[in-house]
Amino acid sequence: MPGKFDVFISYNHKDQIAVRKIVKRLKEHRINVWFDEEINPGQSWQSQLEMLLEEIPSVAIIIGSEIGKWHSFEMRVVIDESINRGIPVIPVLIKGNEPDIKLPIFLRQFMWVDCRDGISKENLARIIQGITGKRLKQMKRVNYVSPKTLDLSIKSSLKKRGAKIPYRIVGDEAAGYEHYPLRIALDGPRQVLDSITEVEYKLHKAFKRPRRLTSDRVNKFAIEIWAYGGFEMSAIVHFDNGALARLQYEVVLELPDDDGTNYVVDKSKIGESIFEGCDLPG
Repeated sequence: MPGKFDVFISYNHKDQIAVRKIVKRLKEHRINVWFDEEINPGQSWQSQLEMLLEEIPSVAIIIGSEIGKWHSFEMRVVIDESINRGIPVIPVLIKGNEPDIKLPIFLRQFMWVDCRDGISKENLARIIQGITGKRLKQMKRVNYVSPKTLDLSIKSSLKKRGAKIPYRIVGDEAAGYEHYPLRIALDGPRQVLDSITEVEYKLHKAFKRPRRLTSDRVNKFAIEIWAYGGFEMSAIVHFDNGALARLQYEVVLELPDDDGTNYVVDKSKIGESIFEGCDLPG
């Protein structure tokens, strides 16, 4: 996880809706943002924070309706890291603050961005400059293209072993879930696939690794997973000219009737510690 993100977002959960808008605007300019919605179910927030702060290159501290106890503690931690590693800290004021709001003493040493009247282009430019050291006008805005105009889509299929469909039982053998192998890939004209450099799939959050990156053009940017049911997913497609395309897809697990011969138990690598499909539901 460390090293993949440009900025860590510290905020109060009461301001989550406003923070999501800021994150969306930053991502439009190819800023890779981390905030706590990235945490996978069952993972420790404290351990995630420790790992992030070892290598995260910048921090944006969002101050809105109020500063809670945990938010205050988190701010102090990232400021200590700023002192130790010299990473930039960008305080951002959002709607909810009183006009005469005073920043906490430990934040006053940093230049802040006032977004209480909304995220203007100028404010966004200042945030991005604080994160990257580059002015917004120097950054190329991402060009999103419509998948429909490219005839580009996601396809999924069962990955058979000969004529048989393998399955794994995860959890208790008597009451566990049967998982089946799926191949997920892109489908589209050859010239469109040839212009793609990388695909980032985002699976359902129940997966242990919901984000999967691939640059495997030969196999149509395919990934292989195990799942026990259908789910919604998305993908970001990166093209060689810098453009991006967003794809949405619903995986439907269509299983043929068991005639006694067409299914086979896959006993390889069974075990929750090495299984790469869905976590067991809570």
